[in-house]
Amino acid sequence: MSTLFKSTIIVMGFSAISKVSGFFRETTVASAYGVSEAMDAFLVAALLPQFMSVLMQSGITKAFVSIYHEISSIQGKQQTA
Repeated sequence: MSTLFKSTIIVMGFSAISKVSGFFRETTVASAYGVSEAMDAFLVAALLPQFMSVLMQSGITKAFVSIYHEISSIQGKQQTA
């Protein structure tokens, strides 16, 4: 199994754990505070910046893993030569 595949699986695993824990967080908030207009406004105000952050982080993470794998394979080839 290649190291890129392993790295991708690890990142996907952590992302899945993050999504599941976020689901439980949202469920807990909903059960504690209920449904109201104020809560809806708060969630929209809090989730929009978080959504943008997640989009940027996922793009950066995917690019970083690819670049890191490429650099480490080049350095490995240089050390063996």
